[in-house]
Amino acid sequence: MLLGFLVAAGVYAVDAWRSLSGVAISGGWRLFLVLGVVFTLAVGGGLMALVFYSSRHDYDGRYFLRQGAPTFGKYLHCRKGLFRLCVCGRI
Repeated sequence: MLLGFLVAAGVYAVDAWRSLSGVAISGGWRLFLVLGVVFTLAVGGGLMALVFYSSRHDYDGRYFLRQGAPTFGKYLHCRKGLFRLCVCGRI
């Protein structure tokens, strides 16, 4: 299903690209377009890096424990991850 959406989006993108072949974009707008793409990718990559860094260094677990977040069911806090499934007291 998701692969179908990806293929449909790709077909639509190629069709849109080909239909705009006669449209001229000035150099200034191309610069803004490239800067917008680069900025968006940099922000997205930076936020993902922060998520991985905070998860790896256990900052998330300390925050949730400090806030008194409930541990739903049989989930416990451990150093290797935020919450892990605990079966019979073993992690």
